[in-house]
Amino acid sequence: MFLYSNFYKIEFIFKIIIINNNSMNSVKFGNKKALQINNEITKTDILNRLKNKWNIEIEYKRYHFLDNHRAKELKQKEHSFVLNTYGSKYLIYLTKQCGKNYIVFICRKTQNLYMVKSRFDEALFNETILEGELLKVDGYWYFYLSDVIVYKNDKIITESFDKRYDVLEKIMSTEYMIDPYLDCFSLLLKDRFTYSELVYCKDEYIPRLPFKVNGMLFKSHSLSAYDILYIFPECRNKSVKSEVKVVSPKIVNNVVHEKIESIGNIGNIGNIGNIDNIYTIQKTDYPDVYEIYDYIHKNMVKVGYASVPNLKVSNLIREWFADEEINKIKAKCIKDTTNHKWIPNELVATIK
Repeated sequence: MFLYSNFYKIEFIFKIIIINNNSMNSVKFGNKKALQINNEITKTDILNRLKNKWNIEIEYKRYHFLDNHRAKELKQKEHSFVLNTYGSKYLIYLTKQCGKNYIVFICRKTQNLYMVKSRFDEALFNETILEGELLKVDGYWYFYLSDVIVYKNDKIITESFDKRYDVLEKIMSTEYMIDPYLDCFSLLLKDRFTYSELVYCKDEYIPRLPFKVNGMLFKSHSLSAYDILYIFPECRNKSVKSEVKVVSPKIVNNVVHEKIESIGNIGNIGNIGNIDNIYTIQKTDYPDVYEIYDYIHKNMVKVGYASVPNLKVSNLIREWFADEEINKIKAKCIKDTTNHKWIPNELVATIK
């Protein structure tokens, strides 16, 4: 069992930093204060360590834009995908130096370095490097984890994304403790989607997000040296268009539909021919965004996301989840035949 005593408050000292030489200064970073590293020798030392030990170039983009060649890869190899946001790209570097634990946030664009306080498992400071995006939503800052590069001194970035995502889930569930007094951000894990969930993601999940996204980042289930980034046509700027001849949405849809057909007809999921049905509904970290699950052949299968068409339905579902210990419920849902979405209508049971 992971005990609270295994967490250590991070001290703002790092190897050769000398406070009275103005090597760091306190700045607003996210929702709290952090120390920005100004000493060029220290910054160079940290960046060189990442490069020499882990072959990580801060400005290196570990993806290729989706073109005709990469589209073939999506057909030939199974991929999951996460959403790409407009947030600033960062690395989180957990390390131990001179017997001290440090957490360093590194902006991939500006190469600014910030030292923060948080509570991670002691074992993670044996060199762990995480990747994610910093977003501001309604005046509050969030950090969305999207990948793990190094885990406890083991470089796993070329392993399958399934394995890496399992590691991220482990970190979030057992190796990290939320502390609102220390954390500069709310730390969240990006949702992972499969080919069969692409329609739900595009039509239901994305419209309900409290922030904008500009594409999908496909990550291989097998060993791979890079990801594949598909930028939505309406989000492409001149630099993206000139860098590579990206494929049209039609080609992407064809690739996805071929994959969906290979794993089964998505229309059969959830008995969508019925007027109403009982589903398991799970809340998410976003307001009015609820995942719907059904049992298919004794397996729990994600059907999609609940439709919350008005304030009445929104308040009804929030009442069902009023008890913070309730994470899932069973509810009767009515099918909206105009858009084939499910509207929660009647509470059947709560699940703690």
